[in-house]
Amino acid sequence: MALDLRKKEAAVYNYPKPRGLTIQEIVDAVLEHHHEAKGNGRARIPVLAIQAIYQCLADELSRFKGTTLRNPPNRHTGNDKKGWIGDIQVDRADKTPFEAVEVKAGQQITSSMVWALPAKFRDQAVSRYYILSTEAVYIAQEELEEVNEAVREVRQQTGCQVIVNGLNRSLWYYLRMIENTDLFLEYYTFQVQNDKDTKDEHRELWATILARFNGPEVTLSTPPYDML
Repeated sequence: MALDLRKKEAAVYNYPKPRGLTIQEIVDAVLEHHHEAKGNGRARIPVLAIQAIYQCLADELSRFKGTTLRNPPNRHTGNDKKGWIGDIQVDRADKTPFEAVEVKAGQQITSSMVWALPAKFRDQAVSRYYILSTEAVYIAQEELEEVNEAVREVRQQTGCQVIVNGLNRSLWYYLRMIENTDLFLEYYTFQVQNDKDTKDEHRELWATILARFNGPEVTLSTPPYDML
């Protein structure tokens, strides 16, 4: 009973709201959040960062006109997997997938991950598909040629442009594309605070990291789990 009651309590955190940080400062903060996080839910952190990026891009880029970003990102549970082809997904007006991102936390990208895509697409016309690894060496040298060959073949088979890259580098480039990087921090904080699979210790860690920067505090409460 005590555990059940605790789950229904709303955890409250004070998140500083820094303004005007450099792209490098933002990248360093997000990567520190991932690297310093421990235990279950750690792998969710880079997914939330890319989700926050797409929240910005969906509003700013004409490429995404007429599409809808699924929010929150995929939880990979039985009830939430319908229609998903990645961790982050943008759908067309007819609900078919337009673009998606798959995040590989702690895994290098392999050719088998790319070869699996045609079956995952189920003959749907996906425009772009990103596979992003959190590993510093995101493709092993001996796997590089096979991965590139798989990317070419999947392009020919499906018409989809598959992009494989390191998540850290991609995050930096994405932020360069965004007009308002302060908004990215707001979206990321909201994702961290409200995601069902993020642990309270990870929320507290993010609040601690933000506290190093000057800015007004924003108090957010985690909704009870049965309300999310």
